[in-house]
Amino acid sequence: MVARDMDTMNYLIKRCAQLHLNHIAGDDPFETGSARPLDFGHWSAHKLEQLSNFSVLHGEAVAMGIALDSTYSFLTGMLTEEKLQRILNVMLHLSFDISNPFIQINDTESPILRGLAEFQEHLGGKLTITLLTDLGTGKEVHQMDHKLLIEASNYVLNFTSTHAGLPLSDH
Repeated sequence: MVARDMDTMNYLIKRCAQLHLNHIAGDDPFETGSARPLDFGHWSAHKLEQLSNFSVLHGEAVAMGIALDSTYSFLTGMLTEEKLQRILNVMLHLSFDISNPFIQINDTESPILRGLAEFQEHLGGKLTITLLTDLGTGKEVHQMDHKLLIEASNYVLNFTSTHAGLPLSDH
C-alpha cells in the first residue's frame, strides 16, 4: 500500500478544486477555445470506461490515459524519455494497470481511437488535447497521429512488462 501524506493530499485536492473553479468561472466556461488542464488523459479515459462497461473506474481510466498521452508527448519530442519513465514508474508504483487490454491500440481501427473523434465532437468540432512539454507543463495540440498512438500504446505495454513489480527506486 502506498503511504499517503494527508496534509499533502488535502492541499492537492483543494488546489485542484480551485483550478477547476477558476476555469469554470473564467473566460471559457463552456470550453469553446481550449482544453482544460484537468482534462489531461481524458480523451481515451471516457472511451475506455465505455468499452469496459464501466468495470474500469474513472480514476483508473484517467491514469491509463495519462500514461498514453505522456508517452505520445515523448514520441513527438516534447517530453524527455527520463521524465516519461518517471511518470510511468509512479503510475506502476501506485498500482495502476496502465496496460489494460481495453486501452491497447493495435491498429488504426482499434476501438479506443473512436474516443478521439468523440472527444473532438464533445469539444464542438475542434480537437484540443493537452500534452506534456515537462512535468506539470502542458501544451495544447489540435491533432494526434494514429500511428504514433499505436507506437505509444506499444511503448506503455513494453514498459509495463519490464518494470511492473520493481521498487520505485530501481526504475
